Amino acid sequence: MKPFSLITIYLSFALTLFSIPSILSQCIDQPFPTQPNKKLSVKCLTVKQPKKKLKFQVSNDTDMIEIRFDCKLKNETLCVKAKSSFEEVGRLITSALTLNTQIIVNATFGEMFDPSILGSARPFRSMPIKDDDGIERLYPQSLVKQLQLTSHPEFAPVDIVADFNSLVDLWFEGDPPITSKQIGFLELILHELMHGLGFVSAWGDYFPKAATPEVNDFIEAENSDSKVMTVFNGFQERAFDKYLVILPDNKTTSSYINELNKFTDGSSISHVDNTIYTNTSDFLMTYRQEHGRTLNDNIGIGGNYDGGAISYKLRLILESLG
Repeated sequence: MKPFSLITIYLSFALTLFSIPSILSQCIDQPFPTQPNKKLSVKCLTVKQPKKKLKFQVSNDTDMIEIRFDCKLKNETLCVKAKSSFEEVGRLITSALTLNTQIIVNATFGEMFDPSILGSARPFRSMPIKDDDGIERLYPQSLVKQLQLTSHPEFAPVDIVADFNSLVDLWFEGDPPITSKQIGFLELILHELMHGLGFVSAWGDYFPKAATPEVNDFIEAENSDSKVMTVFNGFQERAFDKYLVILPDNKTTSSYINELNKFTDGSSISHVDNTIYTNTSDFLMTYRQEHGRTLNDNIGIGGNYDGGAISYKLRLILESLG
């Protein structure tokens, strides 16, 4: 299958950008993927690149996802299986998306304090870019790198951070048939790396009663007593939020309601609807991963369409980011 080309998209986006906000930008680093509310405010200098070094071309590399893997376990066999899974996901992404600049992933595998947590991945650094509608939004570094802009906020050493829990009953490629209690590790990694690539909203949905704008309560510094200074810096959209709701006529999306719609914490906005998309080709970004199914099982149930787990609609969403 021919990879889905994002180069035209990136070029178009680069030409429609108004500007990098300033010589000194406020970037957001999130080094703790399982703790989305812990953020670091980083002053990013604007880096200028000579035009002669810019090449809008597709890389010939066979693997555009570099995995920097850190296994916290003494079980070498399990570490090898986990590392192999990350590398395979890198190949899957490379085959589905045409990238011009390598994306670096810091991946950790080990025991977590909460055995119910499967794992998580997020953009390590998000940077403010003034969009074509004049609104400044946070773009994941992995996307900004593909734009090959003549000037951009300073890049961090890594693009995506990922942390996965070895206490979960995981199924790896090559294991005996998956059981009804197991989670397919390949699918879990691929799902989370989509979040790391930018499939994530600035609307927090980890509160018990309502989706809430993500508060930029940055961690500024630590003193000798390890107390953290928190500063409120307002709200800011992410690139993913640009087309969250389009209301050109200023009408409401539905009739007025007397109470909030119920939902499961963490299930909304940054995922697609479970009821509609489970058992379809767009299964990957549903909130709940089905136990007892491998990635290939779900691809088959969804119809074995071109693109595999990274479906056509998912690629369109990635396209809309830039």
